[in-house]
Amino acid sequence: MGAYSASKGAAEALMKTVAAEEKDNGVQVNLFDPLNTKSEGNPEGQYEPSEIVGVIVDLVTAQGIERQGEIVKPNV
Repeated sequence: MGAYSASKGAAEALMKTVAAEEKDNGVQVNLFDPLNTKSEGNPEGQYEPSEIVGVIVDLVTAQGIERQGEIVKPNV
């Protein structure tokens, strides 16, 4: 679990750094946290993909345009 936590922390730090560096260049950077979503590798997950997909759609459309440097989680 230590390696997972370290890599997750590194991904979050990298996202925040790139978001800060690129904000004036029109590059939007956020990190999506899917929580405990069911998948092929996690069949016991708490959420169905259909329950969280709306947040992803918002991020890649005009609804997400104001978000920058955020860790985005579904509202489930």
